[in-house]
Amino acid sequence: MTGRIKKASEQNQLKRDLGLSALLSLPVFILAMGSHMIPAFHMWVVNNLGTQQSWLIQFVLTTLVLLFPGRRFYQKGVPAYCVLRQI
Repeated sequence: MTGRIKKASEQNQLKRDLGLSALLSLPVFILAMGSHMIPAFHMWVVNNLGTQQSWLIQFVLTTLVLLFPGRRFYQKGVPAYCVLRQI
């Protein structure tokens, strides 16, 4: 029974992290790709936010994705890769 509870807890945590990642990544995707797809959107971003401000927003949101939902990759994936490289 505890195995099921642990698995359900991990699934809930993965769902939460996925939702947070999607929520934080969507504005980055819109700012970065929207201006390539729609030239008028690029002009809107430049006139209202400014290029530097847009880059700063993208940097902060991407960093939050890497630090919080992405921490699982760094905690488990990087050590596993290091062990794999030693083989």
